[in-house]
Amino acid sequence: MTEDIVHNLIMNTVPMDTTDGSLDVLRQTMSFEDSPFMTWEADHDVLKNANSTFPKNYEYAQLKVLAYRLAFLALHENQFGPARNEAMARYAIRHDREQNNNRIDILVDTASGDSTSSLDQHNVGVFDYECDPGTKFLVTNFANGKGFGASSNTQGIDQIHLGMTTGRVVLFMNNIPYGTVRDLMGHWRGSSCERFDLQCMFLPMSPCVLTKDDIENATRVSPEAYQLFLKTGKLDDELEDKKVLIKTAGGNKDPENPRLRETYVKRIFSMYEDNANAPKHTAAAWNFNVEILEKVKEVVMTEGYFANHVAMNYI
Repeated sequence: MTEDIVHNLIMNTVPMDTTDGSLDVLRQTMSFEDSPFMTWEADHDVLKNANSTFPKNYEYAQLKVLAYRLAFLALHENQFGPARNEAMARYAIRHDREQNNNRIDILVDTASGDSTSSLDQHNVGVFDYECDPGTKFLVTNFANGKGFGASSNTQGIDQIHLGMTTGRVVLFMNNIPYGTVRDLMGHWRGSSCERFDLQCMFLPMSPCVLTKDDIENATRVSPEAYQLFLKTGKLDDELEDKKVLIKTAGGNKDPENPRLRETYVKRIFSMYEDNANAPKHTAAAWNFNVEILEKVKEVVMTEGYFANHVAMNYI
């Protein structure tokens, strides 16, 4: 796990940068390199051409793949986007350091002459980011006694839905030695290293990390508050204002909340809004137009089990 790989996963989240840039993110899935999920651009003319000779079911199949792909990137943006400003700052410092032969005081221990970075000196890993000050989190766990598939397909999907709808970075954490939530202290039996959590085998769900104080001051979502969320798609004001919420492993898969798909649509459309780093016309990447995005919206809002499939694919 190099600094460059982490930088690309953070910076190339959305397609507004470059078409190829988002492949850094998409390659983290289990999809084959030549799968439609990875190679959709080759068929984008099918959607652009209103007089296409392809059958309607072929066009819809392409739209489904595109909708899944964009929803996946929107979810990744939720998880990795808050680290972008810090990633840019780290990259700039690293670039200056390389240009100046490690002669920057902030990066060099002048007393010992050690040229390792200040991040290294303080044992900050390449995947450890403080993230933007206003970032909010949802902390959960993988329940002991269940395998990866069963855990992902029950509470894993539910937690992704909760985090995505409320704009919170979702962190799956086990073996935490402090705080008051016993479920977070337990090991996950599917792990194979001393961490006893998902990171024994998988990338972190986000580069954003929490402090000990964050965990100790976290607020647990009560069953009553969660049931209200499932009905309304919103958390009450008291929970909404908390930086860190804890919602531990549940049982069976819960129903979708009424704002979930609408949230995906808004996130997808926001990836194509004009900004300082994007081309000054809508949907520049992958030669989109507004009509295609509207068709994507229809797929997201109507396709059965869409959000569940996106969350499972991401996990």
